[in-house]
Amino acid sequence: MSRIKDLLPEPCFQVISDWDDAQTRTAKSMHNLAVNAMHNHSLSCCENAQPQANTACVPKPRKKEMYMEVNTDGRSDLAVTRSFLRSRLDDAKEAKREPTKRAFGMADDEAPRTANELIERIKAGKYTIDEDRGDSKCYGATHYLNWRDPSVKKDEKGYSEAWQKVRDAKDAAEVIIMTGDALEGRKALTDFQES
Repeated sequence: MSRIKDLLPEPCFQVISDWDDAQTRTAKSMHNLAVNAMHNHSLSCCENAQPQANTACVPKPRKKEMYMEVNTDGRSDLAVTRSFLRSRLDDAKEAKREPTKRAFGMADDEAPRTANELIERIKAGKYTIDEDRGDSKCYGATHYLNWRDPSVKKDEKGYSEAWQKVRDAKDAAEVIIMTGDALEGRKALTDFQES
């Protein structure tokens, strides 16, 4: 620096000297921030690294897990499994609702999806007509047709009894899920689904 000092007038040298000092202070500050970050483990890439002098931060390879991690909010594995099985049990119960209603004439069959299916259902007489709608507006050619077999009569009492049996079976399976281990709970769910 003494050679530059001799060549430059004093005000210019002072500016250069101040700039050099500022760069040195900035570099030292950046170094201190990086060191503090490593010690505080705030660099995600360095979480598992071992700090060593004058070396780059290289993360240790993580062991590959066979199973996916799930946030369980502090619940045990059994509690999470029970929650999952109960949810599936509710889904299985709801899947039984429509077929049970149809068996007792409480719900229509699915409407025909093709012209050929429509023709076959009409020829076979697998529909009923809502005659009590009178002169209400019609939104389509088959609007007043109910796609159900007229030989199946509505049986509200039979439906209520059958649905109560479904609910009782669901409740029994739920007791096993909530009091047994995961395998017993899974078997109870499978038995309910197949009943």
